[in-house]
Amino acid sequence: MARRLVSRDARRRLCDGSRSVFTMSSDDESSFYSDLQTEDGTFKFLVNGIWRVSDSGLTLGNVRPADANAPGFEFQACTTGEVDEAFHAARNAHKLWAKTPLHKRASLLHEVARLMRAHCEPMASALVTEIAKPQKDATTEVTRSADLIDYAAEEGVRSLGVGQLLTSDSWTGANRDKLCLVSKVPIGVVLCIPPFNYPINLCVSKIAPALIAGNAVVIKPPTQGTVAGLHAAECFRKALQKCGAPAGLVNVVTGRGSEIGDYLTTHPLANLVSFTGGDTGLQVAKKTGMVPLQMELGGKGT
Repeated sequence: MARRLVSRDARRRLCDGSRSVFTMSSDDESSFYSDLQTEDGTFKFLVNGIWRVSDSGLTLGNVRPADANAPGFEFQACTTGEVDEAFHAARNAHKLWAKTPLHKRASLLHEVARLMRAHCEPMASALVTEIAKPQKDATTEVTRSADLIDYAAEEGVRSLGVGQLLTSDSWTGANRDKLCLVSKVPIGVVLCIPPFNYPINLCVSKIAPALIAGNAVVIKPPTQGTVAGLHAAECFRKALQKCGAPAGLVNVVTGRGSEIGDYLTTHPLANLVSFTGGDTGLQVAKKTGMVPLQMELGGKGT
C-alpha cells in the first residue's frame, strides 16, 4: 500500500477536487465529529483533550484498498516533540484518575459506549474506506466495541473492587500470626498500538481496561485505520468532558511507524506497552527493555 508524506501547502492545492469523496455521514454526525478535521479535510491528532495540527507541517496519507489503492484520508505526521507532549499529558492525567472512585471510572466508560452507539455511522464508513471492510461488518465492529467497553467497566468494578488476604505462614519459616492484604493499583501510562484489521475493536480493548484500572493511554493507530480510530477517540474525548475527567487520559498521535514507532515504544514515560500485530511485535519486545508488555502477535507471530 502506497504511503506518502505531503506538505500542508501541497495538500491544499490537491484536496479541492477529492474532498467530496469522503462525505460519510449526516449533518448531525458531521457536527459531532467536526473538531477532527481542518478546513481542507485533513484529520488532526489529539493531545490533552485538544485536536491539533502537527508542527511538522507534513501529513501522511493512506489508501482505499477497495478502489485500486486510490488516495484515502490525510492525517498528521507527528513529531517526537508532540509524542513527548502526549506522554506528559497522560502522566499528569493519570495522577488524578488513579484517585477516582471505581464507580466514576465505570460511568465514564458507559458514556463512551453510549456515544459510540449513537454516532456509529462515521466510524463504520471510515472502516469501509480504510480497510475495505463490508458495511455490515464495519457497523458490527463499532457496536461490538461499545459492548466491550461496557463489559470492561462492569468487570473492572467486580475484579478491582476486591482485595485478597494472605496469611503470613505462606512463606517458609514464618508463623501464622499476620495477615497481608493484596490489592491492584494502576500502572501509569499505557501505550496502545492496535492493528489495521480491527482498528476500533482492538483499540478499545486496550483503552477500556486501562482506564477502568486507573491508567491513562497514548494511542498510535495503524496507518490503514487511523481515521476510524480518531473517530473512536472523539467519543472518549467528549465523554471525558461530560464526566469531568482529566482531558489527558486519552491521547492519539499519528504518523509513520518507521519514524515515531521506536520513539513511542522506548519512551521513558510508557509504563506498559500493549501491542497487537505480527512479527513487528518481536522487535518491540527487544527494544522496550524492562517495561511490561501485553502482546497478541496472531497466528503468524513467533
